[in-house]
Amino acid sequence: MAEILAQYPDGFISPLPSMGVLSLEGADAVSFIHRQLSNDIEHLRETEATLAAYCTPQGRVLALFTVWKTDGKVYLALPKDNLIAILKRLRIYVLRDKVTITSLTDSIHVYGMTGSLPLVDLGVPLDDNVKPYAKTQSQTGTLIRWPDALGQVRWLLISQEPLTIPEKYLTDENPWWLADIEAGIPRVNAAIQNQFLPQMLNLEAIGALSFTKGCYPGQEIVSRAQYRGAVRSALFKGTHTNTDKTQAVVPDGTALFNNAGTASGTVIMSAVDGNTLHCLAVAKLDDAPSDELHLVSAEGTPIKLSQCG
Repeated sequence: MAEILAQYPDGFISPLPSMGVLSLEGADAVSFIHRQLSNDIEHLRETEATLAAYCTPQGRVLALFTVWKTDGKVYLALPKDNLIAILKRLRIYVLRDKVTITSLTDSIHVYGMTGSLPLVDLGVPLDDNVKPYAKTQSQTGTLIRWPDALGQVRWLLISQEPLTIPEKYLTDENPWWLADIEAGIPRVNAAIQNQFLPQMLNLEAIGALSFTKGCYPGQEIVSRAQYRGAVRSALFKGTHTNTDKTQAVVPDGTALFNNAGTASGTVIMSAVDGNTLHCLAVAKLDDAPSDELHLVSAEGTPIKLSQCG
């Protein structure tokens, strides 16, 4: 990640226009969403956030939310290209619950930040020593401490007003996703939804999957796969360096093949640092010893793999 670090030694701010937010309001908002997700929302405090998956009855992940509470409301951040479909699906299951689910996409701005100086320059109160997913509220908006990456502290900021960002910090989304890839935090958008069990995305390791919270859609299948050792794919980090000094991201959902030409995995997100492609991919454990798969076909671009911890 040398080029990104050299370009933004004091940290960066990435506006994330690809991200949206849903809100849940009403007497049953917490209990309703607690029953839907893979993590404990009932006991989530207003001083913290969490990650949680929304699954099909077959245990496949439809969405991975960042979840937090403020003033009795529950908020869910997720990719915009998946937001409307998830909103409609959640509303189907409201039934008699007293909860209203609303898209805030047109009134909320999401930013990813690394380093402390950008927040200091924006006048946002912060504490570098808080643990990941600690959440604070200020006039600027909701600030969530994100897992470290690129050797820097990180933050997710959700604001009702657009920020005026100093030019020296301003970048596009690529560096933020690059940092998430290093941290092993997957992104679930429309291209890869309904394909993977939570364990295939390493969600337990990043605190997004609880085996003690109780029922949610797909919970029995997810638990059975865990305890029977039936999960045959896992999350990997992948890299490819292009010697001609140029590189481009790979579309989410791009297939990976082993040397025999058999489909063996899927790229779920990618970003670039100079001439090096970085990605997260779900791949079959049986092919992991080769440490290499190929994009699109057995003759395609080789991707070096290492399993996420």
